[in-house]
Amino acid sequence: MDLDSFKCFLAVVNHSSFTRAARSLHLSQPAVSRRVRSLELWAGTDLLIRDSFPIRLTAAGEELTSRLLPLMAEISDLRAILRSRVTLPGQTATVAISHSIADRFFPMWLRSAYGTDIFPPIRIIAMDTNSSIESLLVGDCELVVLYTDSEHDRGFVPEDITFVTLREETIRLLAAPAFGSKLGAEPEQGMAIISHGGGYFMGQASDSIMSEMPNGRFRAVIECGLTSCVLTLALQGFGAAWLPMTLAEPYLSRRELVVVGDPDWYRTIRISMACRTTGIIQEGAAQLWTRAQQMSVDGSSHLGGEFDDQY
Repeated sequence: MDLDSFKCFLAVVNHSSFTRAARSLHLSQPAVSRRVRSLELWAGTDLLIRDSFPIRLTAAGEELTSRLLPLMAEISDLRAILRSRVTLPGQTATVAISHSIADRFFPMWLRSAYGTDIFPPIRIIAMDTNSSIESLLVGDCELVVLYTDSEHDRGFVPEDITFVTLREETIRLLAAPAFGSKLGAEPEQGMAIISHGGGYFMGQASDSIMSEMPNGRFRAVIECGLTSCVLTLALQGFGAAWLPMTLAEPYLSRRELVVVGDPDWYRTIRISMACRTTGIIQEGAAQLWTRAQQMSVDGSSHLGGEFDDQY
């Protein structure tokens, strides 16, 4: 039995869905199903109750999950020990970052955090928000920078993961000026929307906003799970899109995008850094985590200087 089968199983447990698990792992749904089924054959019993929605664990599945998480953490710790002997100078911090945060926010936050000071070597792994938490759980990274939602419980995240808030973020409905000027021309069809897809954090957040509005107000014309692609599609005038303002700010300042719809159409979320409170963490990651705690908007320290001026 290989680690990938265990990772697939934990992804299904985390998402309560084979489809969402497959998206998070960038695999096909049948491939995830095969790996989980092979794990069940290895275990000699069913691990999941598939005829329920959401998918639930059997007693054996609960037992495996409770034992597997610490085992995967032990494997992560072992790899950290081995890497510490051959890694880059200063012990590289491995950080999984949501794609759209890696595009713009994180580089500027890093400059604001360290200025001209020496910062630890960093290995950045760009991925979607849900996958980044899974990456932390199975030990593929030591820190995660991701979107979090203060309006919903983080109950799916184990208790040994803690968060600090790097910035409060706002999601708004944006479109190219030419598209915005045509709104209302065919109201019976609904506003054309470029959707993120329900399996992704940004899609879930925007779906939550639209669920509070009358049916028929919007119609999805294109779906894409990569926020930077959604942004480009909006710039090209294919429709309006729910986008994080930090990512869209340069285009808003140049009037390549405009806010459309009602001013009350928005959602406040957070950009957070997450870390496991148990296990081994590399020196570089520990330094980066300490700096994030010092600058967290949850505490007495805040982002300041040049960074705040640009947003």
